[in-house]
Amino acid sequence: MPVEGQWDRINHPLRSTDRRALGIMGVVTLLAIIVAVVFVVTKPAHSDAGCVIFNVPASVGGATVRYCGDRAKTFCAAKDVQPAAAAAACRREGYLS
Repeated sequence: MPVEGQWDRINHPLRSTDRRALGIMGVVTLLAIIVAVVFVVTKPAHSDAGCVIFNVPASVGGATVRYCGDRAKTFCAAKDVQPAAAAAACRREGYLS
C-alpha cells in the first residue's frame, strides 16, 4: 500500500518556500566549509625548536610539560627538581651536558 500523498510529492515540484529553505541551507553549508578551510590553511605552525617537552605522572593519568626559550634554560638549570624524563629532554635540547 503506498504512503498517503506519495504520488503528489513525487509528481509535483517543490514549493518556493521549500526551494528557498534548501538554497539558504546550501549557502550556509558552503560558507561553513570555506571558513573551515581558511582556518586550517592560515593556522600558524607550532614549532617545538628549543623547547623541553616531557610527560609526568598526574592524578588523571599524565600531563605534558612544555618549557621553551628562557623558561627551558631556567628549568634545566634547577637540577634537583627534575624527573628523569625532564633531564633526558633537557639533554636532547642541549641544555644539559
